[in-house]
Amino acid sequence: MQLAKGIREEDLDEFFSPAGTVVDVRLISDRNSRRSKGIAYVEFLTPDSLPKAISMTGQRVKAVPIIVQATQSEKNRLAAAAQTLQKPPGVARLFVGNLHYNINDEMLTAVFQPFGQVESCKVQKDDKGESKGYAYVMYKGPDSAKQAMEQLNGFELVGRPIKVTFGSEDGSQASSATDSTALDVSRAALMAKLAANPSASFMPMPTPLMSTPLMPSLGVGGLGGLGMTGAAGFGGMAGLGGVGLGGLVAAPAPVPSAPAPCFNLQNMFDPANEIDDGWQQEIMDDVLEEATKFGDVVHIHVDDKSPQGLVYVKCRDGQVAANAMKSLHGRFFAGKQIIATPVPEFQYHALFPAAVGAFAPIKTSR
Repeated sequence: MQLAKGIREEDLDEFFSPAGTVVDVRLISDRNSRRSKGIAYVEFLTPDSLPKAISMTGQRVKAVPIIVQATQSEKNRLAAAAQTLQKPPGVARLFVGNLHYNINDEMLTAVFQPFGQVESCKVQKDDKGESKGYAYVMYKGPDSAKQAMEQLNGFELVGRPIKVTFGSEDGSQASSATDSTALDVSRAALMAKLAANPSASFMPMPTPLMSTPLMPSLGVGGLGGLGMTGAAGFGGMAGLGGVGLGGLVAAPAPVPSAPAPCFNLQNMFDPANEIDDGWQQEIMDDVLEEATKFGDVVHIHVDDKSPQGLVYVKCRDGQVAANAMKSLHGRFFAGKQIIATPVPEFQYHALFPAAVGAFAPIKTSR
């Protein structure tokens, strides 16, 4: 790639999202000066995104035309996949990428424990002690590592599909041979394992049919003329059951039961299109107006850096959360279909410690 000075990994994530789900972005910098070398590596969830990404060559990012090429590793992907299936004995270390920055060692260990004895699990951190968005997990045996990789690669954790591959002792990573078909087949077995493991009880149930938006991004405000600035109100949402915009969107997966009063909403905004001051409050007010029809909301957070457009909500109790989720799940907001996913309290409180003592109802600013 040929990249503009000062470009961020988030910028590339947003730029390449039309080509497919981005699971990892790495800017390459000089080891001594830490200055960008003007190149980066982008990895997608599925191989069919690669031709679409290459076709974006010449488009401008931060006013600089970008050059996109397949890496040598991608050119050798099939050979690497075959080698991965025949991994050498004793390789029990996994690389886990595209992690939410609030995920810690304890939470990640609980996810990987159902597949075998975890000897170590370390989220990598920078000089400030903040997560770098990836981790290494070491199992006692290679069979456990292989099973975890096959079933967890692409699994959605806190709104992000995580990337799981074999990692060598020197910290490098190998390509995963797990394909999307294998992931779909193993999903039920995976959730059964997690359900049988009490320490992993904070894991949200995935929504496989709606793991990625099925409609093109129209951006918040794409259904304008609704009397709001920077956000389209819930009054402009289309009907339920997957009907809307010519019927191009499939019906979403049913909303799982919500044992906890917490959930998140995906596709509530596109940070690349939000330029008005105070747009976060507009989104927050829109959610509050709908959710408080069923009871009190005691905590809400707009993850304004999230490419998935995530909003986190904690209600007074599980019944309020369940009713709010059923009302919101599958509806349209600014041209995108909302995905509502329960987030058990343990995980929610790990992400937002201030929510532990939140009991007062939150009102809109309108």
